[in-house]
Amino acid sequence: MTFYIAQGVGFCGMLLAVISFQQNRRDRIAFLQMVASAVWAVHFGLLTAWAGMAMNLIGIARGFVFYRKGKDRWATGPYWPYLFSLVSAGACLCTWEGWLSLLPTAGMVVSSFGLWADHPRTVRRLNLPGSLLWMTYNWFSGSWAGFLTECCNTCSILVAMLRFDRRKP
Repeated sequence: MTFYIAQGVGFCGMLLAVISFQQNRRDRIAFLQMVASAVWAVHFGLLTAWAGMAMNLIGIARGFVFYRKGKDRWATGPYWPYLFSLVSAGACLCTWEGWLSLLPTAGMVVSSFGLWADHPRTVRRLNLPGSLLWMTYNWFSGSWAGFLTECCNTCSILVAMLRFDRRKP
């Protein structure tokens, strides 16, 4: 029963994550990613996928800092993506589940730099490979909702790239 509850929670996270990439402002993307990370942390906890849960707990803090970037002086330091990458690497060691743990960690590192970017185009370009890394992790950790989310995220990012990022004639 817990497995199906986890999937239901994951589908709520899916909705938030997909909507986030349809925003055309970096702060809106970061805010929705923060809320989605909280939902995903619960999802992965229910699945006992500890690396995924840890990365999403870090994602909550990261989303908050990145949302505050440009609004609060403390949140504008250029060291934030490096700090979150370092914390993610430490969490990977603490929740080591074999090579599988490297996938969400690498996804978190890439997306940390993506969400830090000022321009939504860069946010989308850097989150695309992160989405593919998470897609693989989700498949192997039994996260149906996560796998479908990353399929949708990848499509959402590509659609947003077509809508916002391609050069107009």
